[in-house]
Amino acid sequence: MEQSKKLYPLLINSNTLESQSLVANGFLAGNSIEDVIDTYMTDALGLEVFKYFRGEFPLSISHNHIIDFTPLMVCPDDETSLERFGIPGNVKVWYVKSASPFAKIVFGFRQEINAGEFFDYCHKGVLENCLQVIRPQAGDFILIPPGTVHAIGGGIDYVEISDAHKCSYHLYELDADKKKAAIAEESYAYDTELFDAIDIIDYKPSSLVENYASVSREKMKMFSWPLHLVTKYAVLDQEIKVLPAIAGSFIAYFGISGSANLNCNGVDYAISENQLLLVPEVIDDYTLATAKQSGEENASVLEIYIPPIDLECDDNE
Repeated sequence: MEQSKKLYPLLINSNTLESQSLVANGFLAGNSIEDVIDTYMTDALGLEVFKYFRGEFPLSISHNHIIDFTPLMVCPDDETSLERFGIPGNVKVWYVKSASPFAKIVFGFRQEINAGEFFDYCHKGVLENCLQVIRPQAGDFILIPPGTVHAIGGGIDYVEISDAHKCSYHLYELDADKKKAAIAEESYAYDTELFDAIDIIDYKPSSLVENYASVSREKMKMFSWPLHLVTKYAVLDQEIKVLPAIAGSFIAYFGISGSANLNCNGVDYAISENQLLLVPEVIDDYTLATAKQSGEENASVLEIYIPPIDLECDDNE
């Protein structure tokens, strides 16, 4: 692919935005995000983002619907992950679009335990007694820092934003039938990962004050994690002007509800519900608003990008 034409907002033709996702619009249609970055480099990602992440698209944004419970998981921090795997750690943000009455999110522990107790409770199949369980509702927003045990299931429609490599350990089976089978066989499916993760788990009670919020009635809510991601929820009750170069990063959008319109250089790009769109950093400015022809209530979107990176500070460490 030759860099002979200018970049433009890129619609994604799947429910996931990552390096292998394909562009759905314009002359780049059919090319992957990785292909686009290989050709346009810093124009696509931003100078600092491109250098720090060595030309890789640094995020994974996916729209998911899950019935069965995921295993209990934990993600390593940067220091541990770089030492063990040579990649940054993992931070997750979950935004709940809708949830059944049976939906649950596990977020950390109800009370402090130690590593020995955790290991013993896993093998006895009684860890649930220690876990903090949240009953999610549409509009809930949760930031999951490294070291926090977590799981999700029970009938929930949600958006997950995480680091590209999505490094995590599976610790404990929350599905009742799978757990029962493992205990009956006197074996445990995740023993190796359990041993590897035992020293990175935060065993203190998990606070929801800074990490959990209901944004369904707020105009804007933002979660930020240094060197990883910024996620904003916004209701488009007026036209917003955006300057990607100020952020120094590409900006990705996910349509939560209604129909939004992104106008760039006089061209309109629709962001419908469940639609993913990637705006390269090189684009000077654009406006974002609820589509005039929708005749519905104000559209709402998630806005995701990489926070400013101080490369000189990073080189001095």
